[in-house]
Amino acid sequence: MPTDRTYACKKCPLNHNRDHRVLKDKRVNHNADIAAHKRQSSSPAAERAVDAGEATAGDADAELDRLASLLTGLVVVDDGAPPRNQMHSKLFSSREDFQSDAPHVPTAFTPIPPSQALESCEALTKAHFRPSALQAKENDTVLLQEMRQRIRDAREELDFHRALQATAETIPSLTKALDVATSVVIEAGRLLESIKAPPSKRTRKSPRRKSHILSLETLLQSVTEEANALDVLVDVVGHLLPTSLDEVFHDAAHHFEDPISKYSLVAQLSILLAVICHVVIGVSTVSTDFIIALVNMIIRSAMAICSPGRKNASATQEHVLKQLPTSLEAALRRFKIDPATTIYATCPYCHHTHEPVESRLTGEASYPETCQGWIYPDRGPRTPCGKNLLEQRQGKLRPIKPYVFTSFVDYIAAMLSDAEVERMCEAACDNALAAVREALSKDPDAPVSEERVNNVFEAEFLRSFEGPVPDQLFIQRDGRMQQLRYPQNNVHRIIHWCT
Repeated sequence: MPTDRTYACKKCPLNHNRDHRVLKDKRVNHNADIAAHKRQSSSPAAERAVDAGEATAGDADAELDRLASLLTGLVVVDDGAPPRNQMHSKLFSSREDFQSDAPHVPTAFTPIPPSQALESCEALTKAHFRPSALQAKENDTVLLQEMRQRIRDAREELDFHRALQATAETIPSLTKALDVATSVVIEAGRLLESIKAPPSKRTRKSPRRKSHILSLETLLQSVTEEANALDVLVDVVGHLLPTSLDEVFHDAAHHFEDPISKYSLVAQLSILLAVICHVVIGVSTVSTDFIIALVNMIIRSAMAICSPGRKNASATQEHVLKQLPTSLEAALRRFKIDPATTIYATCPYCHHTHEPVESRLTGEASYPETCQGWIYPDRGPRTPCGKNLLEQRQGKLRPIKPYVFTSFVDYIAAMLSDAEVERMCEAACDNALAAVREALSKDPDAPVSEERVNNVFEAEFLRSFEGPVPDQLFIQRDGRMQQLRYPQNNVHRIIHWCT
């Protein structure tokens, strides 16, 4: 090392008190290291370590005596193998004894149910976005007050005396008021279901909180009573107003709407993740539900991090959280691919079907407890059936023999909502009409169908079936959508749909 670029460091403590040379540009750093080494050497801990090193040889016998005493105490208090779980003794079991039972020792952890795993994850996030009890009560009070006012307004518009003396001029206004009252009752039922009643436990509460609880209980009871009264008025007025028996209009607008586009981007991605996991990757339903629940917790935690200091979620965040699916079934239900169905209660004895009566307030379907059908014997008068229709199942009364009926009208609307299917139907009618005209042009007395047919539009019955216009075939559309007539309650009804 050149001497012109170094300096001599004598009795350096970093070099075992020997002389050595150090680069001049490292002088400052080297001096700092020497000072730090001196401070560390002069500390009490270092002095104790030196003293302990000197006394190690002398205390070896004392340490052995201490360990012997400790081992003697362990032997005295050891109870041997526990009889309850048949485990080996920690002191007296040899390795051969332990390994002889190795096949009985579990080599893997017991799988944890997804519900327990979700409880562990929820413990990390349940503290975020939890509104205070008093603030939740105040929000519920405002919603209930607004709903009570809407119920009273709808009841004033739905006049019972006007319905008794309904005329052709007043029927449209009464029908509109009836529709508004029906929607108000349905919304009131959803609101009452979402608001939990205050607990009745006798605990010490502040005067302000106690007054809020009493007012909320009174308000809940008032809204429930007025909603039930409006529901009864809707039934009465609905029976008083004349119903049209000529046409049944079916709204097919829901078949033309994108059911996913109305959700936020976060909810759409969550729905897509659930479908890909189950349908594309092949993950089981239970595992997919666990993934969805965990993703929802991650989203909630991310919102909490982005909003430090907030105990409650903002209006936008709360809107997004309510849109997130909670299970695979909920994610698939967002696509609205299930057909419209009605569950009838069928008598297990006479097979008479009973249509459900859906409550507007609760949304639950109710059935008569006994069969309303009649038994017609070979001889003698008819007798009522009276057999039980319901049984207790899954915590509520359900039909013993349910019959699921798919709405034919909604099926037609769903089929015609597809432009390609509609084009195929129109082309089939037009081709069948062209074939009929071609056959009649050659021989008016010849059959309009061949002996062997490939589809129903080649059959003679459909080619000769007359439509609603007299002396005109059903397949003769003349550029318009045909009407479908079907009997219901001995009345021929016409179903219109908009395409």
